[in-house]
Order: sequence, then structure tokens, then C-alpha cells
Amino acid sequence: MNRKLLDDLRDLKLNIKEFRSISHQLSKKLADDVRDEIEGDILLLPILRAGIALLPSFLETFHEARVGFIGLERDDRTKTPRLYFQNIPEIKNCNVIILEPMIATGGTLTLTLEKLKEIGADLSKVRIVNFISSEPGITRIQQNYPNVKIISVATDPELDQNQSISPGLGDFGDRYFGN
Repeated sequence: MNRKLLDDLRDLKLNIKEFRSISHQLSKKLADDVRDEIEGDILLLPILRAGIALLPSFLETFHEARVGFIGLERDDRTKTPRLYFQNIPEIKNCNVIILEPMIATGGTLTLTLEKLKEIGADLSKVRIVNFISSEPGITRIQQNYPNVKIISVATDPELDQNQSISPGLGDFGDRYFGN
């Protein structure tokens, strides 16, 4: 079922309403899947801006979860992430669910995990939830943080010349937010 929704989401002809609806359905299914394997205090951590799209579904599933935010943007020239915002509540002894629809190079998630480690997170209690990962992105994260669990609906084989997932589904944030 998750693969079918993802295949639908890849359709570049979807209008914004359809794209949002399918995204919500898919994120709800992912939230339900994660719920079955987590107990205790939970912190949801969407990566701004695209990760916000997954937050409502996860809040529906994890009613008492606290929410933090981290904002990273990718430099178009160097393709490396830069932190521009961080507001994360107390994190020690907490299960952290990072919400990020796409993992391309793994740079954004590597920097996020570095910041979580700096503030005392137990990285063995961190899960990254996303729709599509690239093989190079997964490899990079696992080499640096082997104890972090990554939950992806699909893993695409490569990155294109712009360091975007191929075949991917386009720019998730632009498609979801309409710009």
C-alpha cells in the first residue's frame, strides 16, 4: 500500500491538492508503522520546511509527543547544508522521530544528527522517517551514524548532476507548498 501511494506521488501531473492528499495518506501510514515499535517519551523533529508536511499525521498518531524544529537549507552552489534555525526541547532519554520526506545526499540528516548528538540525544533512539531515500544518502548516514534507524518507503539508486534523487519525485517542498 505504501509503495502504491508513493508511485502515485511520483506523478508530476498531480495538482497541489492531490499531492498533499497523497502525502498525508502516506505519512499517516508511516506514523502508524512507527507507532508499533516505539514506547516512552517521543519528540517529533520535522526538518524545515518539507518535514512540516509529515507533522500533522504524526501528531494524530503520537498525541502526547513534544515537537522541536530544525531549519537547514542547502547551498545551491556547494550542495552542503547550513543550519539557520534550531528549537529543540529537552531530548535526553527521548525517542526522536526526524521527519524529512526525502534523503538525497544525506548531508541535511548528517548535520541534524550532529546537532542532536551535541545536545545529548541518545542516537540509538533516533529514527529518520521519509518517503524516498537515495542509496548514496543512506550510505553516508549509516557510515557516520550506524545506530540510527532509517525508515523509507523506497530507496532510489542514484543522484543526478544536481545532487537530487533520481528518479525521485521532484522538489517535495515546492510541490507540497506550491512554489
